[in-house]
Amino acid sequence: MHQHSFDKTDEVRLIVFKNMSLIISVVALIVAYINIFINKNIALGFIELALAIFCIFTYQQILTKRSKLWHRYAVIYTYFVVVLLAIAVIKLDTGISHWLCTFPVLVYLLFGKKQGLISSFSLLLAVLLIFYIIDKTVTQVNFKLITNVSLTYIIVWGISHVFESMRASNQEEIINLALRDTLTQAYNRRAFKSHFDKHIDFSKPYCFALGDLDFFKKVNDEYGHDAGDAVLVQLTQLFKTHLGDEHVYRFGGEEFTLVVNNDLETAITVMNKLRIDIENHQFTYLQSTLNITISLGLVDIEAREHTNLSDILRLADNYLYLAKQNGRNCIVNGRTKISNECREVLTK
Repeated sequence: MHQHSFDKTDEVRLIVFKNMSLIISVVALIVAYINIFINKNIALGFIELALAIFCIFTYQQILTKRSKLWHRYAVIYTYFVVVLLAIAVIKLDTGISHWLCTFPVLVYLLFGKKQGLISSFSLLLAVLLIFYIIDKTVTQVNFKLITNVSLTYIIVWGISHVFESMRASNQEEIINLALRDTLTQAYNRRAFKSHFDKHIDFSKPYCFALGDLDFFKKVNDEYGHDAGDAVLVQLTQLFKTHLGDEHVYRFGGEEFTLVVNNDLETAITVMNKLRIDIENHQFTYLQSTLNITISLGLVDIEAREHTNLSDILRLADNYLYLAKQNGRNCIVNGRTKISNECREVLTK
């Protein structure tokens, strides 16, 4: 299942990048003015002016929805190359080195944990190298300042890493809660709709079956709802063994939708093997052994003239109804021989 359909991280990062570009452009313009007209550091000032212009460009690209991923890399790494250049040419006691501490926060916000870890570590090595060069070329170096800046950088880096790790973990948990059935951990109806709408390639064969356990109410009545829950959990594991986790959806109660990314003939074979395995499987609850069967309505989406989800679900439900009417523990599909009386059910 493509969980990224529900992951809004990239959208949030784009908003962060938009505002970051605007802020950096304003700051770069101010610093460029100071370096050009006050400090007379013309070269550095024009480099900062170029950074400001590029950030304005990326801001405009975002507004017109033409932003690319490389824009983010270009802005963030150009920004910190400028900071490193400033550290190399400006006295450390001016406080220029404190700008380094903004890097871990920004890179984790824009790129996440992995890229944040690599980039933050790489910048720290680069900064230590610059400090070493300064130590060799300058007679007096403020080691206390260097130590404080380095330790502050490491603290900010560590906090950024922990925060991003927790954010990613919490988001994954939230997405699972939204997409998974809490009892069986199968995907739910919402996940199926997203999969159907966004990730099905209708140029290839695609089938799904609507399945419903036979006489499941008797299990709950005779053994209790806890037994019914145990059966559903074990049944879901059987489904996943045959089809894979991403092809199993619980629609509610004892009703499941099962996906087969293949033609109807193959899907019939797969579903029939699954049906037989369920029939022969011994479901257990406490000291009891339960025998369960399933009825299935199988739809070949490739053969349909349209791909409206509601219509296809209705057809699958009608096939399932015919399977129940046909004695249960069977599969009904478009090739199943049915009476004219039963055909009327399909057209309702």
